Amino acid sequence: MVNALIHRDSFVSAVTRIFIFDNRIEIISPGHLPNNLTIEKIRAGNSNIRIPILASFAAKKNYSLPGIGIRH
Repeated sequence: MVNALIHRDSFVSAVTRIFIFDNRIEIISPGHLPNNLTIEKIRAGNSNIRIPILASFAAKKNYSLPGIGIRH
C-alpha cells in the first residue's frame, strides 16, 4: 500500500483499489507508468517517485519494496 501511495499518479482522479482474496492481496494504483519506466525496469529496482515527501518518510521506515509483485 505504501508503494501505491508513493508512486501514485496524482493527476488521475480514479481511486487506488484494494482487493483481498483468500490467498493474496491485490493493490491497483491507477495511471500509467511515467516517462520511459517499464515493468522490466521496475522489477530490476528502478522507480519514479511521484510524491517525494512520502518516499522520504517510507525510506526512513524501510517501507518501500520496489518491484515486488508487479503485474501488468
